Amino acid sequence: MLKILFSIFFTSIVLNADLVHDARQHYLNGNKVKAMELLTQSCDNGRISGCNTLGMMYLRGDGVRQNKRKASKLLYKACNGSEYIMNTDACFTLGVMHYRGEGVQLDKIEAKKLFGKACDGGHSDGCTNYKILLNEGY
Repeated sequence: MLKILFSIFFTSIVLNADLVHDARQHYLNGNKVKAMELLTQSCDNGRISGCNTLGMMYLRGDGVRQNKRKASKLLYKACNGSEYIMNTDACFTLGVMHYRGEGVQLDKIEAKKLFGKACDGGHSDGCTNYKILLNEGY
């Protein structure tokens, strides 16, 4: 039974990795619609790199209609990931969005928290921005 569960789990991980890889290939070949479809599927299956990439596409309006609110939801999913895995780039980007009030409420305290989370994950710009906001009294 354990072998069957491991096999199902491993197959799920490999398929999700393939979705992100395939999405990247479609994106690089200019087929951003197909890339978006695969990234959406990957994100829905819990792959945080798919959520982060899709969030960045919505943030920039790259291959999709720009939607900063939708971008923030996808980036939060990637930033929060799980207890063991998060995307520090997503946390940093959300910090910038909160600092500027882009697609989310302007909230420098939330920005500091997100920069801190990115910093804890090893994101050097997150550390820098966290220290700046800390020195500004946030």
